[in-house]
Amino acid sequence: MAVSAFAEIVRNQLAWAKRRNLSPSPDAYLSTYAENLFAPLSSPTEKDFRGGAGCELDDHLDEPAKMRALFSSSGLVCNVFDYWRNTDSGSIGRSLAIESALTEIRFEAQLSSGLRGTPPTLDLLLVAGAQLAFGVECKFTEPYYQRRHELIPFVDTYFKGKPGLWELLGLPKCQETAARLYRGDIKFERLDAAQLLKHSLGLRRNFKEGQLILVWFNFKSVEAQTLSAEIRSFSELVDPCLGFRAVTWQEVFADLAREPLADRRHVEYLRSRYFPE
Repeated sequence: MAVSAFAEIVRNQLAWAKRRNLSPSPDAYLSTYAENLFAPLSSPTEKDFRGGAGCELDDHLDEPAKMRALFSSSGLVCNVFDYWRNTDSGSIGRSLAIESALTEIRFEAQLSSGLRGTPPTLDLLLVAGAQLAFGVECKFTEPYYQRRHELIPFVDTYFKGKPGLWELLGLPKCQETAARLYRGDIKFERLDAAQLLKHSLGLRRNFKEGQLILVWFNFKSVEAQTLSAEIRSFSELVDPCLGFRAVTWQEVFADLAREPLADRRHVEYLRSRYFPE
């Protein structure tokens, strides 16, 4: 039986941890989230995560802190970007092909969609002005899980009023795509299209010219081919003004490694852990 992409990624992370003389649990969790990071979180980044709703840093009831997992996407986000937050924030924008100068960087940014409940939470929000910001959703192993596409992607409240929530924000194609997902007319096996559409609501309610970016881990596999195809399909189903685009973590790493202020220890840490040549 072929090994799944998720199982292979976790196996690679376990091997990395053991080379570092760490002691992960059988399910690939470390004792503390600090062990999972290149360096301690900067004060602004820790504050962002403490204010978030993702339980990333603290154990909760019977669940360990998410960032303790070797396969944690938040761990990957921090390991790649937190170094650059205080070194040269413009490098983060350049690695995502953002030409605008950034005025603010936030991790775990909650932007209200106008509905009750926990608002959509972006892994990274890059603000370039009062009306322009780039919402970045980052994925590591999530698309390689057994997909739960049988779950309802939206609750009824997303479709109560007329005109629709997306239409009110100038996103009619997003409105139609969300409605088709809600009705079950279209499905995605690997891509969390509903999450991206919810992010578009939060972005456009807070930033009139908000743009959406997906960063995904291209682990060479059949699953990655499916995900790549679904990303292309999704990009055709949303409004061009949303500026949706996807970039791989591998591309982001390659760009950052070429930055003049790149730190050799940081680059080697990332390469040995996530991006072996």
